[in-house]
Amino acid sequence: MQQARPVGEAQRVQAIDVVRGFALLGIFLVNITLFAEPFGTMMHAGPVGGLWNNLVHFGTLVLCTGKFYLLFSLLFGAGFALQRARGAGAGWAKVYLRRLGFLLLMGFAHAILLWYGDILFLYAIAGVVLLIFGFVEARAKILTGVIILAIAGVLSAGFMAITAAGQAEQARQKAAALQAAPDEPTPDPGAPAAKEEEETKPTEPFWSTPFGELIWGFKTQQIQQPDNKVWHELERRAYHDGPYSQVFLFRAFTWVMMLVFVMLGFGWTIIAMFFIGAGLAGSGFFGPDRSALHRRFMVLGAVLGLPLVGVSVYMMSGSKDAPGLALRMGAAALLGAVGAPLMTMGYLSLWTWLTNHGKVTWLTSRLAATGRMALTNYLTQTVVCTTVFYYYGGGLFGETTHVERLGLVALVYGLQLFVISPLWMSRFRYGPLEWLWRSVTYWRLEPLARA
Repeated sequence: MQQARPVGEAQRVQAIDVVRGFALLGIFLVNITLFAEPFGTMMHAGPVGGLWNNLVHFGTLVLCTGKFYLLFSLLFGAGFALQRARGAGAGWAKVYLRRLGFLLLMGFAHAILLWYGDILFLYAIAGVVLLIFGFVEARAKILTGVIILAIAGVLSAGFMAITAAGQAEQARQKAAALQAAPDEPTPDPGAPAAKEEEETKPTEPFWSTPFGELIWGFKTQQIQQPDNKVWHELERRAYHDGPYSQVFLFRAFTWVMMLVFVMLGFGWTIIAMFFIGAGLAGSGFFGPDRSALHRRFMVLGAVLGLPLVGVSVYMMSGSKDAPGLALRMGAAALLGAVGAPLMTMGYLSLWTWLTNHGKVTWLTSRLAATGRMALTNYLTQTVVCTTVFYYYGGGLFGETTHVERLGLVALVYGLQLFVISPLWMSRFRYGPLEWLWRSVTYWRLEPLARA
């Protein structure tokens, strides 16, 4: 029986590489805020101050946030289907599990040692689900993915509505307390807790560090949510001032918290897009004969998906004191859950159509090179940005504007797109980390240099 083998260079689907290269830009535009600001900043959808900063902020929310992790997930599923179809053989499942295992280890190291926003670890876990159900026919995969997306969207809307209702009730109780005693000094909720903290807080040096104060804040219930201002300041101190032990503790804590959030939230959308991507690849979606379908999705993404997402962002950014907060936030989440996948399919179809019809080849060829070494480029973005923003490098954590961060994205991605990736791929078959990943997957050293 034929042994499992890697997909050859001539068997690659260029459109997938092009879309992957484009997706690297979108995900970078979203991630840059998490590199440069406290984690809870991502929960803020309102205005940030200044015309240009607001344009970058809301432009990113509408065009990028919640779309490009879907696109990457879809491409991961498509890659799985193509590898299974073209590289299948005896022991292929074992080979693919080894591929996922290496991705798991790489994601763990990325999250613990560099940055908590890693997606590789999650992909490795979700990839096992795709492997188990990989035998399902293409249409069934797509239908399964759409059903999961629909269920996840409804649950997300319900969760947002319940959370908003709780916030509104807390605000109402606070307002009622102030109205009941208008002539009395407004009590400072932190004063009693601060006194209690001074009397009972342990004296060990750990409790005076940013992470120690964070844990104490949880214990005394002064801190409950990532958008808490005290949390923001403690996180800023850790990443801006160090030392590495504080950075490590904050990063590990945030990563574990994100894993819990993913399991309860958007992790299901990742699995859904895995199935949809595998189904699309299995049905020949990326072929030039599907141009009519590509055009339909481009229209749907622009005419329906974009307006839905725009309305969703507008509703999310509204005042938290306005009446009907729970209904508004739930409706906004539901609109986003419908609009974001449509925009994702629009992006996918646009670049597939451009690639298949030989349009803007000066750009698609460079995007393909960038996408072929996506893993290397993705992790390089982490190394560069953590060096720029963390204490051991530029120390700019919490000190930059949206416009300044956009400039950094343009510089780093521009070098990857126009210089580094094309130059590397002209001399080598794979990116450096892609070569290592493939060598571990097939348990032999793959040829790296081109003849």
